[in-house]
Amino acid sequence: VSTQSTGPTHQINTTMPLELLSEDLLRIDGRRPHEIREIKCRLRWDETSDGSAYVEQGNTKVLVSVRGPREATVRSRMHNDEAFVRCSVSVAPFATGERRRRARHDRRLAELAQLVESTFASTVHLGLYPRAQIDINVQVLQADGGIAAAAINAASLALLDAGVPVDDMVCACSAGIVEGEAIVDLNYLEETSNSPVVPVAIHPSTGHVVSFVMHARMPIDQFEKVVALASDGCQRIHEVMCDVVRRRGAAILKKRGETQ
Repeated sequence: VSTQSTGPTHQINTTMPLELLSEDLLRIDGRRPHEIREIKCRLRWDETSDGSAYVEQGNTKVLVSVRGPREATVRSRMHNDEAFVRCSVSVAPFATGERRRRARHDRRLAELAQLVESTFASTVHLGLYPRAQIDINVQVLQADGGIAAAAINAASLALLDAGVPVDDMVCACSAGIVEGEAIVDLNYLEETSNSPVVPVAIHPSTGHVVSFVMHARMPIDQFEKVVALASDGCQRIHEVMCDVVRRRGAAILKKRGETQ
């Protein structure tokens, strides 16, 4: 997987207020409010795990590997009638412009891990695997906003790659209010502009909201608009993810046919 990029421009330093939306409603990266960033996906980057995926949303790049279902090793979380999902998150020191090592118990990473766990605990058929665990390992290579959404999308693909039975694919996207305008798939500068942001994860076949996170208070009319915008972004991301899964399946079938 190539991770070369111009990288996120986190360290912009100016005495003038940064204009995130122009008079023509163009965002700082040239997108319209309803436009998502370019998304790229790849399955099976790690042959040593049961399933793996790479997702790139704009300049945000995430690797996820899945191991399991396997016999539970964390006895304190083991259930006799079903499996449990355990997630760990790490961020590369070079992932942001800060270039610093994060504390082992970074609160934001712990919250992201908990979000991934709860999202897939309600999607995976855990009852098929009593006294077992499913490990999801998230590695953030580059962070330019939308980390939670990219992690959930990559985890969803990695679980499919591992053959873990689920109710549906899970697709995630963020939306928020910036300078009074609802926008989708926020980048780093937009996320850190003290504006409310809501990451949303859905089951695309039904539109059912699996999880969302409120980072700030928001009027109900704005909230409904933001969730609808994020859900629409999820559906567009779903199209890309489905295409990757189809191409992966076709490649496997072709390989099997050649070996017979």
